[in-house]
Amino acid sequence: MLVSSCKGMAGTVVLLLLGVFSAAGEEKPDWQNPVVIGINKEPPRATFGVFDSVPAALNNERHESKFHQTLNGTWKFSWVKAAADRPRDFFLPAADVSDWDEIEVPSNWQMKG
Repeated sequence: MLVSSCKGMAGTVVLLLLGVFSAAGEEKPDWQNPVVIGINKEPPRATFGVFDSVPAALNNERHESKFHQTLNGTWKFSWVKAAADRPRDFFLPAADVSDWDEIEVPSNWQMKG
């Protein structure tokens, strides 16, 4: 009984792998491709802080450093159905984001509705 279960599982694994490899030949946008896990990403590293003096660094209070900037707060947010519909010039100072929604950071847009 155990042997037949293993054979059944092996067959399932083979079918799953065939499905993955057959789909791998298709051209997909990066955001739909499970092989793409990051583009233009910095390599992972430990958290660090920048201080203006050795005593400040030894105190290790990053939030008190003049070089520290929190990203917490209210941010403009625009969701689009397809990547091709995204605003292309949102980062320009002249970009009009007045009709965008706002979201509290940190948060999760899926949970904010």
